[in-house]
Amino acid sequence: MPDITPEESILIQALALAESIVKLGELEVRNDPLISDNIDRIFGSTGKSMKSTKHSVFQGQGVLVSVFYMFLVLPHEWATKGVGNFGNLDLANAEAFAKAKAVVEKDYKDQNYGALRHFRNALSHGSIYGREDGTLVIEDKNTKSECYRAVYSYEVLGELAQHLYEAITTHLNKAISQRPPTA
Repeated sequence: MPDITPEESILIQALALAESIVKLGELEVRNDPLISDNIDRIFGSTGKSMKSTKHSVFQGQGVLVSVFYMFLVLPHEWATKGVGNFGNLDLANAEAFAKAKAVVEKDYKDQNYGALRHFRNALSHGSIYGREDGTLVIEDKNTKSECYRAVYSYEVLGELAQHLYEAITTHLNKAISQRPPTA
């Protein structure tokens, strides 16, 4: 088995965590006691309040924002700092999907940024917020104080997360399989 770099290990764990959160969300929706009893135990009145208002701990925009942070921000920051090898991480499908599905409310005059770059910047700077209608708004400001604002529905966020998941899985499988086996 070829060695796995620390960055690859973290991405593998991020993929596993994302998959686990999906499964926990499915259990929560079914009101499985394994989850519902522990939500009450861990979160107390907050967990009960979320349940009574039909909000979910393991499903929703908060979970997706965490997944996007792991899938978009970490690899980008590592790559810009020369940590790990992310040259073969192909986000073209995710970029095309994000661009097609973003409801852009405001854009820079110079539109040379991709949708994922705006999304990543908004995550990095905490410039995201949810609306009452269940959509997520991202805002990215440049050095000229121009603002890009796009809105994503919950369904689109789930599909975008899947595109990123597939891109990272493909990258990891290719990177690890191309290494010579270690003795």
